Amino acid sequence: MRFETIPGKVEIKKQLIQSAQSEKIPHAQLFLGKEGSAALAMALAFSTYIHCTDKKEEDSCGICPACLKSSKMMHPDTHFAFPVVKSETKKREDTTSEDFILPFKNLILSNPFASFKQWIETITTSTARPNINVKETNLISQRLSLQSFESDYKILIMWMPEYLGREGNRLLKLIEEPPDKTVILLVAEDSELLLPTVLSRCQITKIPLFTNKEIKSVLQRITGSTNIDESVINLSAGNISRAIELLKSEDDGYGSMLYDWLRLCYKSHPEDITRFCEDIARWNQEQQRNFIEYGLHFLRAFHYWYFSQTWTDDISESEKDIAFKMKSILNFDKIISIEELLNEAITHIYRNANSKILFFSLSLEIGYLLKS
Repeated sequence: MRFETIPGKVEIKKQLIQSAQSEKIPHAQLFLGKEGSAALAMALAFSTYIHCTDKKEEDSCGICPACLKSSKMMHPDTHFAFPVVKSETKKREDTTSEDFILPFKNLILSNPFASFKQWIETITTSTARPNINVKETNLISQRLSLQSFESDYKILIMWMPEYLGREGNRLLKLIEEPPDKTVILLVAEDSELLLPTVLSRCQITKIPLFTNKEIKSVLQRITGSTNIDESVINLSAGNISRAIELLKSEDDGYGSMLYDWLRLCYKSHPEDITRFCEDIARWNQEQQRNFIEYGLHFLRAFHYWYFSQTWTDDISESEKDIAFKMKSILNFDKIISIEELLNEAITHIYRNANSKILFFSLSLEIGYLLKS
């Protein structure tokens, strides 16, 4: 991972590069960014730059042996720790990141902006709560106490330290006074879930979510096309992981589909609603959630326009046309009530509700609201 693969965030990159060039790298840093930000990607790019043997002014060289190893997450002086669940072959207290290092690397190499939810779905289908356990913290201390293999620095990248819980106390001395030439990079989404004692010992670098322009550039690079559906960008709300999920979805054109669905709800013909529910039941949970969340995105934008008669920046021309068509059947109270129903529907989808029953009931309730 190199800085050039992360769009924008120019000032953050400059600060990190300057600290490495001046050899004044803080020994413990917290990269803090919400899901879908470049927090983990930034930590990976920074570790690559630190190890690079031919550093450039704006990035690592990308071709030295250290960079090539870092690009495959195989540099011997970069260590990883992240929440896991019980291994199939070990007791939970004996399971560490090492038991899941291959699927972790495969996921991050394929998508350095992957969400924690995607990671958990990769390693388990159960509801077991992941964490970073005692054995993991002991292994971290042992590894960082050893001499580096190739680089001047040893680096630990810990993803989602929120799952350390009280075990974070075991790392306090290491975070406060690590061995010489040791860098600890914590990558978190919610600082409130970290122990205050851990938080106070780290220099915090906040990683903001992406702008629509930055998301578009990433999606263009992934697809090799300049023709990116604006609704995908708008619906992602700065979350690049979400944008990639939406891009991979087999179904697009959510705007016209939402309009058609609300028309069906308004007419409330059972046979038409049944056919719609059978079609949407063939989608997987992620696609169903995407459609519902698009509905929420659209209604919020409609709500804003309804009162201000101006549009937010994240609404496309086709969505504006649909909004004009729907103005005759939607008002403030109806929008609020439908938003509540859609939020409840997302919860039911996560709980594996029967899709046909869920959407049939939802359609009837929305129809009643539209006609009331």
